[in-house]
Amino acid sequence: MLFVVDGPLKSYESELLEALAAMEKRIVVCLNKEDWYDAEQRDELVRQLGEQVTPAVTKADVVAVRSRPTNRRRVHVLSDGREQDEEVEVEPDVSPLARRMMAIVARDGRELLLANLLLQSRGLVDEAKSECSLRWMSGRMRSSASTCGRPAGPRRSIHFRCSIWPAEVRSR
Repeated sequence: MLFVVDGPLKSYESELLEALAAMEKRIVVCLNKEDWYDAEQRDELVRQLGEQVTPAVTKADVVAVRSRPTNRRRVHVLSDGREQDEEVEVEPDVSPLARRMMAIVARDGRELLLANLLLQSRGLVDEAKSECSLRWMSGRMRSSASTCGRPAGPRRSIHFRCSIWPAEVRSR
C-alpha cells in the first residue's frame, strides 16, 4: 500500500498508518512534492518520516518522489556578465519508488502474492456465504408466497447445493 504525504505526519495520518499496520498491510510511505525542499531539507524530512512511521514501516520504505512536472527558476549568466532568469520544467521522478517496489518484490514477492491470494479467497468465501444466504431467503419467500390463500399442504423443503451456509441457516 502506498501512503502518500507531503510533509511530516499529522496526528490523523499517524492514526491511519497505525490502523493499516494493525491490518498487517505492507506500506511504503511516499514523500510527494519533494521539489518543495532543497536536498538537505528533503533528506532531513525523509529521516524524520522514517522515525515517525517506525515500527509500522521500515525506514527503507520511506521514499521521496515528484509525481507531477514542476517549474524551477534557473539563473542563466550571459556572456556579458548579466544574469537572466528563466523557467525550466522539471519532469516527474518516481524512480525512488519504483526501485523500492522492485526491491520489495524481489525480496518479499512470494509472501506478498500469497497474502494477496489469501485476502482474495476470504472475499470469495464471504461472497459465497452471502449468495447462499440470499438464495435460501429467496427460496423460502417463494415457498411461503405459494401457499397464500390455500390450505397448507405438506411442507416442502428447499435445498440448495451449497456447502457454505451462514450459522443461522445451518441450525434450521
